[in-house]
Amino acid sequence: MHLPLIQSPLNYTGGKFRLLPQLLEHFPADLSVFVDLFCGAGNVGANIGAPHIILNDAQPQLVSLLRMFQHTNTVDFLTAIDALITCYGFSRTCDFGYGYYGCNSSQGVAAVNREPYLRLRGDFNGCRDGFLGVDSRDALTAGFAQPQEYLLFTLIVFAFNNQIRFNARGEYNLPVGKRDFNGHLQAKV
Repeated sequence: MHLPLIQSPLNYTGGKFRLLPQLLEHFPADLSVFVDLFCGAGNVGANIGAPHIILNDAQPQLVSLLRMFQHTNTVDFLTAIDALITCYGFSRTCDFGYGYYGCNSSQGVAAVNREPYLRLRGDFNGCRDGFLGVDSRDALTAGFAQPQEYLLFTLIVFAFNNQIRFNARGEYNLPVGKRDFNGHLQAKV
């Protein structure tokens, strides 16, 4: 009997969540170590069931984000994301609906979130040098301590198509998207 599948909260190009039923049947039942060399959103590793799972990716920020998901209590995580959304002044269509912001679902809330998004992206890019160094949980943003992983996840939530992309200088560089931390995204956390 298979346990319910766990879907990563990341929308990652090439994610394998929909393919998991076909993929998982090809792994041995007594697998003791699973190494995912290009883990992406981590969907396969989160569902493999091996006692030892090693996730690797060329994007070190992604691996750090996956570690944070693994070691952070969901309530604490959602509380931190909620605090960032409040602090930066992002929209909350889950609470208020699109009409509150003078738009609809097909238009989205990009116009409302553009300035907060650019501020958050600037703050994240300004402290990225310490991302993998000493404990990144010492990063100070907007007057209170937030791990850079929380900043990155919030950027992803409000980014174009909830994607992850860094330029050659290592800066997160996607434009604002038209969605926010809606019920669908919250359910994946």
